[in-house]
Amino acid sequence: MKRPKLNTVLLVAIALNSAIVQSLRADELAASELDGIWNVESARDGGKRHPLAGFQVLIDGDNMQFNAPAFSPDDRSQFTIDTEQSPPHIDLQLSAGGETELRKGILRRRGARLTLCLAQPDAQRPTRFSSTAENDQWSLELRHDAKATSDLKKLQGPWEKAVDIQGVKFRVVNEIDGIQETVTWYSAEESPVMQHTAQFMVQSWNRVTLFTFWNLRKTVGPETGKVSFTKPDSFIYRYREADDTLIHAFGVIDRQKRSPENEFWTRVKK
Repeated sequence: MKRPKLNTVLLVAIALNSAIVQSLRADELAASELDGIWNVESARDGGKRHPLAGFQVLIDGDNMQFNAPAFSPDDRSQFTIDTEQSPPHIDLQLSAGGETELRKGILRRRGARLTLCLAQPDAQRPTRFSSTAENDQWSLELRHDAKATSDLKKLQGPWEKAVDIQGVKFRVVNEIDGIQETVTWYSAEESPVMQHTAQFMVQSWNRVTLFTFWNLRKTVGPETGKVSFTKPDSFIYRYREADDTLIHAFGVIDRQKRSPENEFWTRVKK
């Protein structure tokens, strides 16, 4: 019996390895495998820093949500991935401000890191992962944040706390829906007297979880329509599972200019 030639064995091994790598790549880039919160570690557009850097991309199935001041919680972008291509292709229907544009791109995943490179609308698909003034491409370097993904799910729903201001009692309810919170102050007669909405993100930071919010818009009460915190502000929070309590810790990090203070919120029971 003749032994197979070494060249033949090598070719078979290379083919099998290529098939395995292709299968792993397809599994890693399946929409469900990309679900969760991705922190934007680097963002460049035409070679220049893009304001999305430092914020987040949320992926849920075939929906991508850019969580940053330039986008609203209603902006959801659909995408498709073709893993048969090398590098894999992505077609993103980028939604912002009620308008949608097709961005053709490429992507790659290496463990907890995901790299996207997108062309400008109506431009050809990128062939390399780069962003320069010459190619005018949009490049994103993302890192998956598993803890923040889990924490955001725990935050969903209504929370409440009691407030007493010089003998006047209020019940304050914070309804968290996705990446938006609606905070309503109720009088003793359960009438809403103040309300605001704000967009937010949660992310792991030095072994704690950081809650960053922006675009706080007053919707009920004095100064209705006024928008504050156009620049993001942050505080540390902790979820205490034992008694279903949410603790906001203010004045702990450098970017806050207030005295240290804790707020305690309990989940509203149905």
